[in-house]
Amino acid sequence: MALTDWIQWIIKASSYIGLSALAGGVVLLYACQNSLIYPANFPAGSRTVVATPDEHGMPEYEAVTITTPDQVKIQAYYIPHHTGGLDSSAAAEAAVDGLRHRTAGRVAGGKVANTTVLFCHANAGNMGHRLPIAKVFHTRFRTNVVMFSYRGYGHSEGSPSEKGMKIDAQAALDWTLAHPQLKHTKVIVYGQSIGGAVAINLAANNQETIAALIVENTFLTLRKLIPSVMPLIRHFTFLCHQIWDSETAIASIPRMPILLLSGGRDELIPSQQMLALCCAARNARRRKGERKIDGSEATFETDSNGVRFVRFPSGTHNETCVQPGYFDAIFAFWSSFVAVEGVGKTDVASPSVPKAESEGTTSSGLAGVVKVVRQGGASASL
Repeated sequence: MALTDWIQWIIKASSYIGLSALAGGVVLLYACQNSLIYPANFPAGSRTVVATPDEHGMPEYEAVTITTPDQVKIQAYYIPHHTGGLDSSAAAEAAVDGLRHRTAGRVAGGKVANTTVLFCHANAGNMGHRLPIAKVFHTRFRTNVVMFSYRGYGHSEGSPSEKGMKIDAQAALDWTLAHPQLKHTKVIVYGQSIGGAVAINLAANNQETIAALIVENTFLTLRKLIPSVMPLIRHFTFLCHQIWDSETAIASIPRMPILLLSGGRDELIPSQQMLALCCAARNARRRKGERKIDGSEATFETDSNGVRFVRFPSGTHNETCVQPGYFDAIFAFWSSFVAVEGVGKTDVASPSVPKAESEGTTSSGLAGVVKVVRQGGASASL
């Protein structure tokens, strides 16, 4: 065989090998994308060890098992915030065990706060890793908290997927709305990163029962995020079957108050995607004659038609929640849109409620959340 024939053969072989490797990689990414998007095993031990509220200074809580409509059992915590005295039976029980952890059905009776935060966590770890943030809501905002681990996370059954996680969130909301202490409270849904996509979808489908939506560092859709996270496969985004179309969902919410919290130095989800979500939400609420916004305006840290956007210039993807003023921004939104018409006003708008940043233990606790996500690597940050 002549030298030129050898060269042509090598080129063809290399091309075939390269194409085969690319095709194999694409097939592998398609088949394994759930494992990449939902790293429920990170950090190590996340499927076996789930911290409890009493480990974070919230001794009274209920560990709940919620059975979803497709018969998957997911685990949740209900952390009540009592606003008045306990009833007689609860008071007697408290005298015996000091309001320690109660199993299902044994949370003390009495009046609880008239607001409830439903917490949708990010894609690494489990609900226990987010307890420091839950404590800020519980203690500083004087609100009840319901948080849950998605299917395949923590001690919950099943395997995570977009369809399944949407079912889980709806089941957690339904459980909250059916609970005798919580069914008349205002529900505020809070989601971080991919939990923001969960929260947006839940809010879009339950606009009559959710009072407000708070989202931090989330994306337009996973397909639109891929070119930033995995540029080598940017031409194969059509193979992504986990869509999470928050752009469309948020535009379908015409009246609910929305707070968008964006890290200006988010290295995973471009902050422009949070701006675009803000545009989608605000444009859907435009009054007749108002011009459409495109994200070029420099006035996003203001309100428009019930949609508030706050950017933290130094906030990275995982560290936005520890930026100075983060909980002040939530507090201001809460005071403007949640604590109105007498609901939540007495509990939250009190001058005796200090700023979250003023308490040293808060920062150290939230730093623990950041550490947990870092241990999971980049894919654990969604």
